[in-house]
Amino acid sequence: MYWVLPMFLAFVSIAHAKSQMIRIKLEFIETDFTASQQALNSILPYPILSEKIRLGTATYYNTELITCRNGETASLESVWEFTYPTEYTPSGFDPSYLALLKQSYPPNLGINSRFCIWEIRNSGTTIEIQPAFDKGIIDLRVASEDVQLQRIETIQSNQIRWVHSDIKFPYFSPQRVNLGVPLVPERPSLIALFSKLNDRGKPEPSTFIFLFVTGSIITLQ
Repeated sequence: MYWVLPMFLAFVSIAHAKSQMIRIKLEFIETDFTASQQALNSILPYPILSEKIRLGTATYYNTELITCRNGETASLESVWEFTYPTEYTPSGFDPSYLALLKQSYPPNLGINSRFCIWEIRNSGTTIEIQPAFDKGIIDLRVASEDVQLQRIETIQSNQIRWVHSDIKFPYFSPQRVNLGVPLVPERPSLIALFSKLNDRGKPEPSTFIFLFVTGSIITLQ
């Protein structure tokens, strides 16, 4: 009968772990160069940026929150599914097709291309987490991707009489982070810093985005 007590204690430990929920909050804070340097030179950057938000020199760029059971994987998507064509037929760059068009239409009327293959790209935030709580520490695996649609650019202008069939392609700007980090519950931790990009994909030296993650333990009663 001596084996009963260890098995019972193990069962209680597993049941207790399953009754614990872990809440992970990701906060994206956008600020200027001066405020970012003040925050980076501090041991605790979060209180400094919180004060900057109160003063209006920093803003919450985005906030996402996920809750899952201890030791399990969870994901979140806050996105706009952007659909756009990636292939056209017949190709507007085919010289033989262009010569054929010139026989049927007056010059300089363009090429009537048709969409044949489409792509779906998420524009927004996608997050996946795997937290585990043990001995007062949250061991977190987190993968975050923030994708912004920067612009839609015309790469070839086409017009046949009054019909426009321009060939356009979107340009996306992704910011990704994939890492493991130990967290003290209820204490925001800075895990990444991004340079904000302009619509041409170049970093803006005057604007930065801080990514903080905070873990909380929720025990079900």
